[in-house]
Amino acid sequence: MSKSNLNKIHNREFEDKVVELIISDIKLLSEKTGEFIESHCPACLNMENKFYYSNFGLNYVKCNSCGTVYLNPCPDEKTILWYLNNSEGLKYWHDNMPPDVIKSRKEKLYTDRANFIARQIDMYKTSKSKFLDVGGGRGEFVEILHKMNLIFKDIVIIEPQPLSFDIPNVEVIEGILEDYQSDRKADIITAFEVLEHIIEPDRFLKTILNNLSENGLFILSTPNINGFETSTLKEKSHSCWFDHVRLYNTESLKLLLNRNGFEVLDLTTPGELDVEIVQRAYSNNEIELSDNPSLGFLMNDGYKHKDEFQDFLVKNKLSSHIKCVAKKK
Repeated sequence: MSKSNLNKIHNREFEDKVVELIISDIKLLSEKTGEFIESHCPACLNMENKFYYSNFGLNYVKCNSCGTVYLNPCPDEKTILWYLNNSEGLKYWHDNMPPDVIKSRKEKLYTDRANFIARQIDMYKTSKSKFLDVGGGRGEFVEILHKMNLIFKDIVIIEPQPLSFDIPNVEVIEGILEDYQSDRKADIITAFEVLEHIIEPDRFLKTILNNLSENGLFILSTPNINGFETSTLKEKSHSCWFDHVRLYNTESLKLLLNRNGFEVLDLTTPGELDVEIVQRAYSNNEIELSDNPSLGFLMNDGYKHKDEFQDFLVKNKLSSHIKCVAKKK
């Protein structure tokens, strides 16, 4: 992916406006910090941790055992849902995304996801009776599925934000997964960039498990807190924003899924933008690299080798984006 595509997907002016509104949202959320509660590690349940970074005045800690990073103390699910329904930043993101960003995301991000799902269906001979998409966002992903003729008999989208559709056999449920009930199991359940928002992942994953058919696939993506971009930028990374309350690494994600009844079939970090995102932060003087000469070299004279380094990150599962396929044990 070229630098120009990075700029299309991450429109700086648009994102700056979203950040401005979200900062105002956080001021309202901070009034509820007295209601926040201490919690254990969401992956391994260990209580021992150490301070990792602060983001907008909210503290993130790192588990001493598995390395998961999580907001602690943390709001409860009710408070998070209140935020989702009242955030001006999220509303602006939903209603005002620039057309070129929408087009680029459809062409690259959602098409890649649809092709990935198609490959998994072929590989594991999965039925296409029912598809359940958790956290459907603006609904672009389902639109791409329809345009690519990757047709399921029934499609259900669960999304807290209002969403309307005029596509046959698509049901939109405004709410959260934990409140969803159905007699029919889903053959494919997806949760792209959702798990990092979930305060109680055990409850979330048990609901996924209960709604998944015996031979069905659960496909998810989430940030990798041990990735190059996230570990370099920490709180300056958009993957580490305050609404990402649980940030896993490749091993702690496996631990979480296994503990909740899933077998991991495939786990990769296929990110393409780590080096470019860090370089942009460096160019904008958002990070200081005087104490890290190797990284400083990569961001300057060595930047011409960025593609080779990005390939190295992907091959060694060190990109900041995890993609995972799982099934019932």
